[in-house]
Amino acid sequence: MSEFSAATLKMKWAIFVSVLGLCLTGCDTAISDKNTQTIYIEAEIAAWVNDQPIYTGDLAAAAIAQDILAPGEDFTRAHPDYATLLANLIDQSLLAQEAEKRALDKQKKARHRLRIARQDMLQTLMIEHLVETRITQEVIADMYAEQVRLQQIDDEVEIRQLTVTDEAKIRDIKAAIDKGAEFATLAMSFSIEASSAKGGDIGYIRPNRLGEPLASMIGNTPTGAVSEPFQTETGWSLIKVEARRQAPPKTFEEMRSDITRFLTYTELDSLLDELRTSARINYATPERALPARSDQN
Repeated sequence: MSEFSAATLKMKWAIFVSVLGLCLTGCDTAISDKNTQTIYIEAEIAAWVNDQPIYTGDLAAAAIAQDILAPGEDFTRAHPDYATLLANLIDQSLLAQEAEKRALDKQKKARHRLRIARQDMLQTLMIEHLVETRITQEVIADMYAEQVRLQQIDDEVEIRQLTVTDEAKIRDIKAAIDKGAEFATLAMSFSIEASSAKGGDIGYIRPNRLGEPLASMIGNTPTGAVSEPFQTETGWSLIKVEARRQAPPKTFEEMRSDITRFLTYTELDSLLDELRTSARINYATPERALPARSDQN
């Protein structure tokens, strides 16, 4: 692919987005500092609740999760939502402490839910570990260089297009152009395309992102030349290639977040393949329920 398309990333990332949403928000900062700092830093304490700390990192994570804060932004006491979020986390801590006092965490259903929550947290920690140890600055830089190379292949081409409904008519028009008639003038007179008012000019497009046969016709038509007639969904067409240019590649900063996410997905997918291969996984069926384990009672 010439670059990371939003659709591709969205599709691949959907499986892990709920897990990675928070752990990757600090990823760029950690990676840009040569991987010498962790993704989640619990350095500054915002408040104590009965001797239990609430860290500023907890506040920032909550703000990002609620779309109050964009990844990479600082969440300081000057932020209008700081006090409200801190009050919410204090209430959360108070309720959690009270639940422990009442031994609610000892109940069977609570143990099950806490086990699931622990698994979620351990999963997040595993992903953070992959990012810290495998998605290095050098790996990101190498992929960026490859993306730049691929982007340079993706020419932008300025074309004009002329379309009519009849094959005989398009061949007559092509013959007229071969004898010196102006493409733009004929497009204004005969084309059924919306671009006819501009002499068929549809501006710069990227052929590699178009369907067939248009992409091939553009690729096989030299700059300044007019193609042979070809059939489209709307009729019969001619194109004229006016100019070609290469779009400037995206900067490293523009692509780093997408590259990080893509590499993390790749590493995680590879690890899961290994783990699935070596794991013992038994599925319950309508005919056979799995027995409960003693450690889940």
